[in-house]
Amino acid sequence: MAKNDRLRLLTHIRAMIGCGTFREGDKLPSLRALAGQFDMTMSTARNAMLELERAGLISMRQGDGNYVNGGKLGKSKPPKWQIAIFTDGTTSLEPTHSYSAHALLGIQERAAECDCRIEIFFSEFYSRTEPLTIDKNEVAGKDALIFLSLYDKNPLAFPAGIPAVGLLMGEMYGGRMSTVGLDCFITARLARQYFGSLGIDRIKCLYFDFGFPRDMFHVVKAEFSEAGGCEGLTLADNHPPLEWFDDPSCGYLIVGGSISNITQQSYRKKYGRAMTDDFRLLSIDGKSRYLPDFEPVPNIGIDWRQAGRTLLDEAIFRITNPAVPGRRLSMLPDLQIPS
Repeated sequence: MAKNDRLRLLTHIRAMIGCGTFREGDKLPSLRALAGQFDMTMSTARNAMLELERAGLISMRQGDGNYVNGGKLGKSKPPKWQIAIFTDGTTSLEPTHSYSAHALLGIQERAAECDCRIEIFFSEFYSRTEPLTIDKNEVAGKDALIFLSLYDKNPLAFPAGIPAVGLLMGEMYGGRMSTVGLDCFITARLARQYFGSLGIDRIKCLYFDFGFPRDMFHVVKAEFSEAGGCEGLTLADNHPPLEWFDDPSCGYLIVGGSISNITQQSYRKKYGRAMTDDFRLLSIDGKSRYLPDFEPVPNIGIDWRQAGRTLLDEAIFRITNPAVPGRRLSMLPDLQIPS
């Protein structure tokens, strides 16, 4: 675990230097602050800093702190734009645990190219049930906001006058929010083609009744209306009852990679075999492509790193075109079947 924690911190600091958030001469957060932020020991945080110093990226000054070493970074200059990123917990920085980490890497890559400075805030979105209010102090001086892992699960309040962009969101907050996600219509068509190739024209769709999942369900239902039909099964949480899976003759479309994985793991634990041995499953969002601990399953998804780049590009577009309201940007998904 310490090794994974160290790599997570290394990846974060390198990316933040690469995109210009930490610039030449900047003092990094203290070891105690980093250890607390990333939920690791002081020793692990110190080992990560030592590795960054050996790479020439920082200088560790005993009794003073750790500073970004400009020798390998070139001349520093003020950023064109400053953008706040809100995401769900520090595990969202770990590429082997969260697809959001891949989107964040795309944001950081594009920020370096566009001379943007980003600041990341962790808010534990998904575990909360109350409305979410963004602190005005966190967005002071920011030109735009980007939201990852929010999913429309909670109502969101953020200051007026600041353009925002959300990943996999349905609510546009009166034109203040742009959204980036899968093209629902192409996704539904790919789902019908996949199940049709298996001789299945009737499906059950598991989805949350809010935001993107709800939008996705309605498009899928329309797509299957001329076939055998689509029955909706509304989720209360990420743990659908295994009793819902009672008909091997129909297909099961699960809107959400985490839900798909949790369901498959529960099935394997109970029955000692893969769920895909007994049922035809298809997952939407493609998380299983990126996360090695996820059960392999046929899935429809997008390039999450490219999605991150698109998020940043849309944020800049909204900054430079303040009269343009929020837009829905749909990325082209594809179907992947594990070998």
